[in-house]
Amino acid sequence: MKVATLLAAALAALAGGASGKKFTAVYMEPPYNWVPGPSISPTRVLYGYSEPYRLFNWNQWVVFMKQQCNGYPPCTSVSLYSAIPQNPEQPRRWFGYLFGGDPVVPRDFQRQEDTRFNVRDSAAFNAYD
Repeated sequence: MKVATLLAAALAALAGGASGKKFTAVYMEPPYNWVPGPSISPTRVLYGYSEPYRLFNWNQWVVFMKQQCNGYPPCTSVSLYSAIPQNPEQPRRWFGYLFGGDPVVPRDFQRQEDTRFNVRDSAAFNAYD
């Protein structure tokens, strides 16, 4: 991701966050090792994002992903989580996806229980105008 994009996201967060769409959380039962399932990924993915885990805390990543959705009219939902990429193994990263179409529901997600990936920090939000 370009430094200018990160700077713009940080400035928007300091200014009180994104305006426009309203977001409601999708209930996910703990532990938070949920990833998008086959009912929404890849068919409804509009954009995917990935950044080093050390650059964002959970709240900052949520704000960043909501801002991306807010800036893209077809976006109706957001999903995010952190994981350890494999092949080759890498440091933990944030992953985030924008979805189009109907609002997402808990059954659109599946647990990633493979300990190699160590998925955590999962959350999803639906966006409304």
